[in-house]
Amino acid sequence: MPPPLKPLSLPSDYEIVRRLLSLLRTPPATWHLHIPSIAPLLSSHHLDRFLLSITLPFSPLLPRAPSLTSPTLPFRFITLLSPSLSFPLSPLAFSLLYFTLPTNSPRHLPLSVFQSFLSTHLNLSPSTIFNLLLKTQVHLHSPSFPLPLDGLVHAYLSFRQPDNAYHIAMLSVDHAILLKVNTFSDVMFSLSKTRRFSLVANLFDKLLERGDFGFRPDEYIYAAGIRAFCELKNFTRVRNVVCTMEEENISATAAPYNAMIYGFCKHGRVKEAIEIKEGLKQKHIAPDEVTYRTLLYGLCKDGLFDEGMSLIDEMVKLGFMPWESSCAVLIDGLRKRGQIKEAFELVNKLGKLGLTPNIFAFNTLMDSLCKRGKFDEAELLFQKIRGKGLAPNEVSYSILIHALCKIGDMERASKLFDEMRVEGIRAETIYPYNSLIHGYCKEGNLNKAMDLLRESIQNGIKPHISTYTILMSGFAKEGNITVVLELHNEIPSVGLQWNVYSFSALICSFCKVGKMKEAFKVFDEMIKIQIAPNEVTYNVLIEGCCLTGDTRKAFELFDCMVERGLKPDNYTYRALISGFCSIGLAPKAREFILDLEKNNNVLNHISFSELLHGFCKEGQMKEALSVWYEMEKRGLTLDIMSFTILISGLLKITDKEQVYPIVKQMVMSGLKPDVVLYTSIMCTYFNVGNITKALPFLGKIFAEGLITNEITSAVLVNGFCKAGLLEKAEWIQDNYVPNEVMCGTFLDHFVKRGQLDKAVNLHMTMINRSLASQFSFNMLMNGFCKAGKIQDAIDMLACMEAMRLKPDCVTYTTIIHELCKSGKVKRAIDLWGEMVNKGTKLDLVAYNILIHGCSAHGESTKAFQLYNDLIRSGLRPNLGTYRALFHGTLLCGSYKGERLLLDE
Repeated sequence: MPPPLKPLSLPSDYEIVRRLLSLLRTPPATWHLHIPSIAPLLSSHHLDRFLLSITLPFSPLLPRAPSLTSPTLPFRFITLLSPSLSFPLSPLAFSLLYFTLPTNSPRHLPLSVFQSFLSTHLNLSPSTIFNLLLKTQVHLHSPSFPLPLDGLVHAYLSFRQPDNAYHIAMLSVDHAILLKVNTFSDVMFSLSKTRRFSLVANLFDKLLERGDFGFRPDEYIYAAGIRAFCELKNFTRVRNVVCTMEEENISATAAPYNAMIYGFCKHGRVKEAIEIKEGLKQKHIAPDEVTYRTLLYGLCKDGLFDEGMSLIDEMVKLGFMPWESSCAVLIDGLRKRGQIKEAFELVNKLGKLGLTPNIFAFNTLMDSLCKRGKFDEAELLFQKIRGKGLAPNEVSYSILIHALCKIGDMERASKLFDEMRVEGIRAETIYPYNSLIHGYCKEGNLNKAMDLLRESIQNGIKPHISTYTILMSGFAKEGNITVVLELHNEIPSVGLQWNVYSFSALICSFCKVGKMKEAFKVFDEMIKIQIAPNEVTYNVLIEGCCLTGDTRKAFELFDCMVERGLKPDNYTYRALISGFCSIGLAPKAREFILDLEKNNNVLNHISFSELLHGFCKEGQMKEALSVWYEMEKRGLTLDIMSFTILISGLLKITDKEQVYPIVKQMVMSGLKPDVVLYTSIMCTYFNVGNITKALPFLGKIFAEGLITNEITSAVLVNGFCKAGLLEKAEWIQDNYVPNEVMCGTFLDHFVKRGQLDKAVNLHMTMINRSLASQFSFNMLMNGFCKAGKIQDAIDMLACMEAMRLKPDCVTYTTIIHELCKSGKVKRAIDLWGEMVNKGTKLDLVAYNILIHGCSAHGESTKAFQLYNDLIRSGLRPNLGTYRALFHGTLLCGSYKGERLLLDE
């Protein structure tokens, strides 16, 4: 609190104040020369009296101030002096400085006074500052001295502290201190921007209550109060406020009514808002553009698009032009409701008025057309954009790119993306990249998809987590664990967080290659970091277990899934049905379906097709046909895949006459047999040696203009080779582009007939044409082993590595099997060690072959060691495993080992 004024005690103090006043007479350009000498002598009360001398020039206790050439000289002087002072200005000094400025000063000058004050006194609350100013007035013995509260309020607002400004405004009303009307409205507006509507309502009520101190709110204060009560959903109070305003004859404009209309529209009371607008005519108030635009917003928000179009017509007649954004909202509303024709008519109507809808409106229309499959119309609209004086933006291109990627036209999508960049439109978001990445992943071009991810990061565009999950899912489907792990580990490094979908993709990659132990390890890690698995996660794990034959674990996961409150779907059921069928338990799968239906679970064609495939695979065609008729009875979709499964099953049984009625039914149902189906039929007939019935289907392929693929040519070559018609097989080779499958078929033919010279020559040709593969090497090595040429087979391993082809488990097992047969078990064990050291994935067949070889040749200890390795790997031994071990223990006379095996 500043001390009471008293006469200066020392002549030197009086002299200091006088010297400060005399400095004001000197040119401002020379002030900086005098300040260093006088600043060290100053204290807070010197500056208080200096400013008092200027503000109260006739005080007998103070030196007399000179006449000023400019009213802003004191402000400029203090501003220059302040940095040299060792103390802050007092609240009194700031108040006096504020009032030295003329009322017509530029707004920034008085504002800067209190901005400096607040910066200097950060620790003072609004109420403390208010009381200091109030007590200053008392000490001056001048109740009429105006307090600088307007400046203080605006300083708080400039610092974005509307709450503090509100406190000063409320205190001023409580003390009957009159602020300017615009000061109160500025406070209310700032509070509304921060959605502090309860405070706006409090201040408004306070102003109305204290009408006794001469304050009269204007229409903008009423508008702020009306908006606040609308936001608080106190519509009864809104109407009362409007009545009070009208009784006081406050408003002659539409501003308060516009606030009321906006509030009613926002909260779904559009009809009342229309009534308010219609009532303005009786009050002789003309609705303005804001009135119409607000109503248009409300009509569109409530889906009243027909009324919105009528309102636009009314606006145009009155000379009001709707905002582009309003038109865009209406066009978008019509689009969402499916009224594309009406949306186009509105675009044309606005164009005739010279009002072109903004790019947002065109983008929404293009998006709608693309989603309805009308890409050509969307592309035509895209071409018209420039004719309307608009420039397509990133969103425009992204919409078309996404549509093209969705239909698999990656060539056009890529060209459009390049065109966008040529036009100088830089991709600012990941969305066009995501569309392209997803499209390339769908068509299997994962390297291109990966390049796009790297390009986006290089261009400074942050990927979305979905970008990574798309790519991870693509590589997971191919079983490429290395890349999936690389992407998974990269996610945190780009500022993203793992989610359930990224973990599910990683789990899927392990399941695809049968690494269930690693898959469950990731599953446990996921739960540990509190990412809850969803239906996709469980479906992937269940399918993985079924693929590895572990149906017991699959059903444990199924039960766990249900216990967690997750809902199994047909992808879950399909995997479990497939699991039963894969181990020859199709009837058990049917029982599972019946149990599901008892619990009101609805199965679709995906689940039934899997059961159909299971029965066909087991040759139980009576049951398969029963499932087929059940699918027909239920009205389930019978697609090409379903027909192909059934036809393939029927072809495997002796009576194949039922195939033709099924094919006829397929055609009559509107489905056209494809080359895959015809190839499957031919393959079946070729396999049973019935070339006469196979060839008519080749005629159908040509007659229907179907394009044969490499599988078709391979089936034909295989069929002709089996029938001994090598010349016809060679004719196929000469008339079709040689491919890996076709050459592989010839290679298989030569190997099976022991024609190894021809096989070697053909394989050399395959190597020269880059058609050789892991599969072709395995086939040739098998031929060498069967002919007893083990060393030639071993030499092929080096050839594979030279071509950067990684030998797999089949490659090694083929040689190991032959080594065991010829009694070279130690050599077989060495080769096994080489296979393990290279990280080759081992299967049960490989273990059984070497266990049998070791047991048969007295290496019982090694056999049991291999058995233990098998168990640790997560594989399940079968009857062949135990038979080989029993054989070995009996040969060695180890009955202890036999008892252990019996226990297991």
